Amino acid sequence: SEPVASEGKVVVDKDALDYIRKELEAIKKEQKNIKSQVKNLLAQNKKVEKRPSRKRAKASAQGIILSDEALAKKKARVSRRARKKANFDFRAYKPKKEAAKTTSRDDERVELAKEAIKEKDYQRAIRELKTALKRAKDPVTINVIYFMLGDSHYGLNQFDKAVRYYSKVFESGVREKKDDALIMIGKAELRMGKSADAKKTFRRFLATFPRSEHVPYARKMLQQL
Repeated sequence: SEPVASEGKVVVDKDALDYIRKELEAIKKEQKNIKSQVKNLLAQNKKVEKRPSRKRAKASAQGIILSDEALAKKKARVSRRARKKANFDFRAYKPKKEAAKTTSRDDERVELAKEAIKEKDYQRAIRELKTALKRAKDPVTINVIYFMLGDSHYGLNQFDKAVRYYSKVFESGVREKKDDALIMIGKAELRMGKSADAKKTFRRFLATFPRSEHVPYARKMLQQL
């Protein structure tokens, strides 16, 4: 029989209420299952990230203290395994920290080259600088490397090669060390016996860098030539 509504009251079908109640219970059950699955996945991922490698466990058992670089490599490998397990493609992602590490390594090589130049070990300086140059991207850093390569070849009396690197510095778009490079070109030309070229270089220097600290030297050279 059809439900009858008395005045001022709404009568709802009992079957409809039962259906709505069952749907709500099904939704709650499904939400509970989803939460449980998410919790399990998070726990599993956390377990994978914290799981030490066999080498690290062996090192710990032997009382070996790993360096910061070694620990970073271990963590990176564990992290890669975790990402692979999650079936997520991270190949296109390049973290900024990796670039920072590369820059740090290049700066370290430049510092080693500076020490080598101070010790007059120019061959070692050239090796360090050429390695750093292959990965250097910053124009200022590249300019510094070129200038130091010029100094290294100058120290080896390889003046033609020195002029080549000093010229790269002078012709670059970076302002730093331009005056230093041009004055060194003039010095190298003098050492090669190219007095006419050196004279032109010193005149060009005075016209281009009238406020440089090397102006007195350039004027002195022009008076002697």
